[in-house]
Amino acid sequence: MPIGPVGRGSVPEEITDIPENPVLDRPGGWANIPYRGTEQHGVAIEHKEYPTSPDRYPEEQVGDVTYIEDTERDQHPIPVRIVTEASREIKSWRTWRTNVDTSVRLIVGRNNNNTRVRIRNMDTTATNICYVSNDMGVTALTGWPIAINETLEIVTENEVYAIAPGPIYIQVILETAVVIVD
Repeated sequence: MPIGPVGRGSVPEEITDIPENPVLDRPGGWANIPYRGTEQHGVAIEHKEYPTSPDRYPEEQVGDVTYIEDTERDQHPIPVRIVTEASREIKSWRTWRTNVDTSVRLIVGRNNNNTRVRIRNMDTTATNICYVSNDMGVTALTGWPIAINETLEIVTENEVYAIAPGPIYIQVILETAVVIVD
């Protein structure tokens, strides 16, 4: 027994039920059923002719079509809120010095009132670079490096984490703004 492409010892059968003339689904062409192909699987499909848009050529229009412009659309798509209260902003800042070493340390916590954070590497050893990020998994590869006597300024409300290859001191200045409604 010859070996066929399907498997050992099997020969594919010859296909004999190919239709001679394909039957069109509608006058003028095949039905466009891209997700089913040309087989309907026993489900009758309605073929509707939808009018095309007014920017198409007249010979492409189907039937006598009148287009009505949608006048019910909102003329102001951007919501507007009228503020009737007066408010003012109180800005403040505070500073502190902290140490950073080989374990990840939270330097500034998340607060919606935070506006700006400045971090300065106060170390004197040339090899101790501080790395900061808003991610708890900060490393020397993923953090932003702050060299000796350099200052990094960040505009954020998010938390700030730091790590260093050895024990160092950093100076942190945190600016906040609180809105007071009168």
